[in-house]
Amino acid sequence: MEPLWQQYYTTEGTWPFKKTQLVDVNSNQFWRSDYGDKIQEVFNKVSYDLSTAVSCLPTKGKILHIDGNRLVVNLGLTHGVKEGQLMSIAHRSDLSDNAGKRYSFGIQTINQLRVVQVNQQSAIVENIDKRPLSNIQLNDIIVIETAEDDGFGFE
Repeated sequence: MEPLWQQYYTTEGTWPFKKTQLVDVNSNQFWRSDYGDKIQEVFNKVSYDLSTAVSCLPTKGKILHIDGNRLVVNLGLTHGVKEGQLMSIAHRSDLSDNAGKRYSFGIQTINQLRVVQVNQQSAIVENIDKRPLSNIQLNDIIVIETAEDDGFGFE
């Protein structure tokens, strides 16, 4: 696995407690102190930066079940999937370098799917092409298509 995002943070705050005092870090007293406030600022910054870093990544899932021209995928309402939305399929493949490090990539298929039913954590999608879904297997990659990308986002 390759890191998607990396950032270092530092902060300083005044420690208002006595040097040997035991402090409950779950207390309001701690979080209302200057030191607790500075930590909370870092938490907020990390949350915002992480959200921004991953917001541009395509949403990918996998095929859980195959039934003819219909598939069950592990993307649903929680992932922003809507009925009528288009998805694509890619076969997952891995390469290894001389050091044994593995790199994943997807082999794009020409199949296109439309969401016909959405649940909280899954969706049922249907093949919208006239050709059958050949060589599609469980755990193949499903990608939500957007207007801005080619739908695969592999490097």
